[in-house]
Amino acid sequence: MSDAPKDTAEAEPLESSMRRLEDIIGQMDDEDLSLDELLRRYQEGSELLTKCRGQISEFRDRVEKITKSLEESGASVEPFEVES
Repeated sequence: MSDAPKDTAEAEPLESSMRRLEDIIGQMDDEDLSLDELLRRYQEGSELLTKCRGQISEFRDRVEKITKSLEESGASVEPFEVES
């Protein structure tokens, strides 16, 4: 498998899955759904969440691999802080 960056089209499923998750949460909060429909949405959301977590883990691994490669080459790599 290549370590080359994937293009935007290949990265899109994560963003699409996250948007769908937001939609599902909104529907479950706002709509008057039957128990059956709530369970279907819950199951779909659970599957999407698992998929998103896996993709994020893969991205994290790739970033760590790139960072390690940069450090081994002598490049200066400094962590950054994420603002909340």
